[in-house]
Amino acid sequence: MSSTEEYCDALDNNSPALRQMSQIIVLLSLCGSLFVILAYTCWRETRNFAFKLVVQISIADFIYCIAHFFSDNKYLDIPIDSGTLCTIQGFLINFGMVSSFMWAMVVAWTLFATVVLTKPDIQSKFWLY
Repeated sequence: MSSTEEYCDALDNNSPALRQMSQIIVLLSLCGSLFVILAYTCWRETRNFAFKLVVQISIADFIYCIAHFFSDNKYLDIPIDSGTLCTIQGFLINFGMVSSFMWAMVVAWTLFATVVLTKPDIQSKFWLY
């Protein structure tokens, strides 16, 4: 048996404890994302440029967590083995991960432009992102 087949078999035969731990971590991440989003919407003093970038990452993480939560949840009675739901879930997982990475790059660029290039007007270019 090749190493690829062994790897796929290991993924298919995950222990229930590993699956439950994965679901708990996803739920904790979901709660953290919701807290950041709600803090931004409820309190006006958090509505600044830096927190707006953090909210964008939280929204991307929220999308990923929702899609990942349904991927391996045996407690929900939703079959996502194939078809349209599987396609939607795959799209949301990929979109959430890629957009989270891209927003992290925007944060990195903003820090670089502000600290190294000393451009104080970086907020005016937020519409480009």
